Amino acid sequence: MNAPAKRPKPSISQDSLTNFGFKRAFGNAASGYILMFDGVGNESGRRIYIPGGSLGMHFAKLVKMQGEHTEQLILSRLSRLRSCAGGFQSYSNKRDAFEHVDIVENLRISYIIRQDTVGGLGPGIYITDIEFVNHAKGHKPGFYFVGMVDGNWIASDTPGDTVTTEHAAINGMAESLQHAAEETMPKIIAGGYKGCETKIQSKGYTLAYNPRPLYSRGTEWTTPEQKVTSADFTAQLVAKSLYDAQIGAKEVNWTIHGDGADLFLKALNKLPRHFKLNTQTLYFGGPSRAILEILDHIPLREMKLAEEFIKNQSDDYRDTFARTQLLYQVSERVKGLGPEYKLYSFKLRGDARKSRNTALTQGGIALATGLSMGGIIAAITADIPVYAAIAAGVGGASGICNTIFRIYKNAELIRNLFATHTMNPEINPHMNPHMSSSDFNSMIEAKYDGLGKSFIGVMKELGRRS
Repeated sequence: MNAPAKRPKPSISQDSLTNFGFKRAFGNAASGYILMFDGVGNESGRRIYIPGGSLGMHFAKLVKMQGEHTEQLILSRLSRLRSCAGGFQSYSNKRDAFEHVDIVENLRISYIIRQDTVGGLGPGIYITDIEFVNHAKGHKPGFYFVGMVDGNWIASDTPGDTVTTEHAAINGMAESLQHAAEETMPKIIAGGYKGCETKIQSKGYTLAYNPRPLYSRGTEWTTPEQKVTSADFTAQLVAKSLYDAQIGAKEVNWTIHGDGADLFLKALNKLPRHFKLNTQTLYFGGPSRAILEILDHIPLREMKLAEEFIKNQSDDYRDTFARTQLLYQVSERVKGLGPEYKLYSFKLRGDARKSRNTALTQGGIALATGLSMGGIIAAITADIPVYAAIAAGVGGASGICNTIFRIYKNAELIRNLFATHTMNPEINPHMNPHMSSSDFNSMIEAKYDGLGKSFIGVMKELGRRS
């Protein structure tokens, strides 16, 4: 019988440490590591402490077993911490001045700087986490330049680490980088900054891509905690871009769509509380509830708001709250920002009132019709004639006349209700917050050549993508 193959031990060689300036190292993955730079009695820079246990083992495996690039990336960054820890290229926790995060490529190192003795260990840098965040191809977070090429929007292949253009955006609902950068965001940006469309087309814009979380440490992200980690990593990138823009006195016009508001709020909360952002202007398209907390940052950070800084599509049934209570709450917050916002706050209040009045009617219709729509969608998707599809959806000929009448009378409403669940920006009202209800519905009917055909077209689209 052959002896079982021996697994390589995740230990760190002295040669590797020496190559990056670490002259001495103590400990192991179980007990923890102490990394020092120079000889006894001639120590310069800070000591670095890595606690034992799961973090020590993870650190050793990354350095020893994940390839030369990973080893160089981690050890070179740790080596730099002896002189630049907590510097201008690091993020600081606003609630704990000793806690910092450094980001290089997709590596994030979290650490605490202590000037006193802790648990018998002397002053130094205490590593609290080392993480690689990996995303599948087409889903890597970062800043992508998006430019117009031969009449088409094209996103760069690889992300940068900062905003390079006058206009920047954070996407919300999207299924890929191309879907967000090339199909969804350009028209939302143009709709929020009237008169700038030609300039945006000629100079392009920067997309802070907000991807769906996928993989971390080789494991698919499925738990809420893991999803928070992904959002947190992307928020660190946005926070750094805000910091860099302010320090460089660079004016940036932001367009924030849907759930992108959650990401932007996380980024704001990573900056020092009183750090000014008076070179940044904000516009929101169909935002999530995070906009309320973002508005609290406006006077504190002296950020600017676009002339009409929030737009909601009245046919967007993805979040009725956003068109009613949220819009009303925004109007109240805006009124407190100054007299220049008084008129606009009353406009938002009026929009909220209209949406609230129609939402009740829409809800009743959706409830009455929605019970049978699943079967109808499946039948239409299978190219069954509409009459037969409706009959299948309602369980036969009984009641079919009432169902057909209800759908015919409210075809536009029902169509838009289900269109919010597709990923097609040409028919999803959530992806067109800048358009009026009349313009949006005309666009869809023109696409399908009529109201009835547009209803069938949306049902087929939904069936294909479900």
